Amino acid sequence: MFNLVTRATDATHLWMSCIQLAADSQIVVALRVMGMQGTWSTPRGEGTAMMSEKIPAFTEAFVAGTLSALSGHGPERVGRNTIEPLSDTARMNRVRLAQYGPRLPGLSLAQADPE
Repeated sequence: MFNLVTRATDATHLWMSCIQLAADSQIVVALRVMGMQGTWSTPRGEGTAMMSEKIPAFTEAFVAGTLSALSGHGPERVGRNTIEPLSDTARMNRVRLAQYGPRLPGLSLAQADPE
């Protein structure tokens, strides 16, 4: 009975992580596209950062999932451990980009930069 409850809990956490990753990813894409079209303030070099963050995030996810599988965890735990690094990266990007806010007419990027 305990194993069934544990697996059900792990499966629930996996799906919640998937939903959070999907939501954060869509928000980050929307904020970056708005930044490219000039309606959202984004830092200089955001396009480069957008591409350079992919390889480390996916490598970390691959290693975490592989180590989890080699440790003998079930598929739910392996999936969750694989998704968590990607979800963390997407969440950090969402929080970081959301703080910049919309680009207002007459306001330069240097004035809108919260850092």
